[in-house]
Amino acid sequence: IMVSGDDMLATAGDGSPSSVGDMMAAEMLLPLVVVSVVVVWCFELYLGCRQWSRLQDPKMPDKLADLATQDEYEKARVYSIDTLSFTMMNEASGTLASVFFLLMGGLPWLWGV
Repeated sequence: IMVSGDDMLATAGDGSPSSVGDMMAAEMLLPLVVVSVVVVWCFELYLGCRQWSRLQDPKMPDKLADLATQDEYEKARVYSIDTLSFTMMNEASGTLASVFFLLMGGLPWLWGV
């Protein structure tokens, strides 16, 4: 067993954590990161769906009557729907790729390169 520098981290000769508690903490880190990524994506998906439902109503809010015409509002609404749908698909594919990368051992593979 070796003790490294100022941080006093006890490690085995190969640099791996030596105590059972350290190994359990390291094993819990991957599921915690994956769950965190998925929870953040679910929250962003909820917000996107909420916005999507608001954009489905073609009636212009009364507060915007002085700021834009119905035609301008409709163009902005259609553009917002398209942008939101692209963003939601982009976030879903990015989250799926991140989770796949993490679960397939992408970080340890990169560290070994």
